[in-house]
Amino acid sequence: MALQDDDPHERQNETADLGQYLSDAYGPCLCEPTPSTTGCHHTNIFGPRSSPGRPRLKRGQENNVLIYSGCFNPPHLGHYSLLRRAFEGSQDLNVIAAVVYPYWTHDGGRLKFEDMWSRVLGAVKRDGFNLKFIEVAGPDHVVPTRVFQPFEWDFEIYRTILSNAGREFDLLQPGGQIERMRGYGYWEDAIDYTKAANPKNNYPDSEHEMVEDMERTIVSKPRFTLPSPPSTVGANAQPNEDTDNEPVAVTDALSETCISENDAGSYKKTEHGSNIIVPERRKIKVCRRIGDSETWVRFVPADATPLTFSSTRIRRILEGGFPKDGHLAGTSWTRSMLEDEALDSVKEMVLHPEVLARIMLQRHGIQRLDEA
Repeated sequence: MALQDDDPHERQNETADLGQYLSDAYGPCLCEPTPSTTGCHHTNIFGPRSSPGRPRLKRGQENNVLIYSGCFNPPHLGHYSLLRRAFEGSQDLNVIAAVVYPYWTHDGGRLKFEDMWSRVLGAVKRDGFNLKFIEVAGPDHVVPTRVFQPFEWDFEIYRTILSNAGREFDLLQPGGQIERMRGYGYWEDAIDYTKAANPKNNYPDSEHEMVEDMERTIVSKPRFTLPSPPSTVGANAQPNEDTDNEPVAVTDALSETCISENDAGSYKKTEHGSNIIVPERRKIKVCRRIGDSETWVRFVPADATPLTFSSTRIRRILEGGFPKDGHLAGTSWTRSMLEDEALDSVKEMVLHPEVLARIMLQRHGIQRLDEA
């Protein structure tokens, strides 16, 4: 017996909670309950199950998840900016979530991580959903003398998003053009920027109605947002001298609607005929592997001057600011010593300065007065 279109059971089965699949695949938490708690929330991936905005799989479409792997030792604003730009530059790819994988902290190591995702893929496929992955990587992974290869996982990943938000991209020229990657074709616009300037009356009636339907779908789709890290609150913004006076515009390839950012940081929708021209250095580009068009690299340009620091540089600064023997000439450490010269020099680079300070103090065996 066929279900009616308005059957609630059918509607319910059209989507599924991605976090639940991950929790089931990861296995039960091994934390022992305490008198005050009967369990923990370590396997409540993407937050409490009752919270709104949890990523959901949807039938009849490709559901993409970003995977961002690295050492992140320590995590800093370059990592944050790269992931943010990857999300902002993949709105047309139906990216529903991102998973950050630090090489050195995952319980069970890489094998357990891959095994978990293999189980997730199997369960998702059995339930009729299409789940795929896109790798996020910094431009330092592109070596001009070698053919770029995505990170080799046990599950298939053949698409990559790069951005220079976290560091400079050696192949990016001053005018916004990008040199060819070895083994890949020429860079092309990832989306059709010209359609944003075409008036609606240029479309036949049937296409006009179709475009309006797509616009309603896109406008109702929630946009992913990353919360600002604590270290950026009150920090000085890094200006982009070449582009600060130009409108920030992103054209949605599906709705053919221009989404632009105003001075307050919010986004507004501009209808066709707006005549916004996107500068070359602001365009999202893509190049495809020669002989394998499904393998591609997408480049999302930074929306500000690329950051110039790295985890290695941060570690060196911190190591240079701490005594080797764990003593500071009889001075005890307090919370106010976060303003110490070493930490003060990196507090606008890292995501959580206080957490990093605590780790460094413990590592060097220095006791803080507020923890005595």
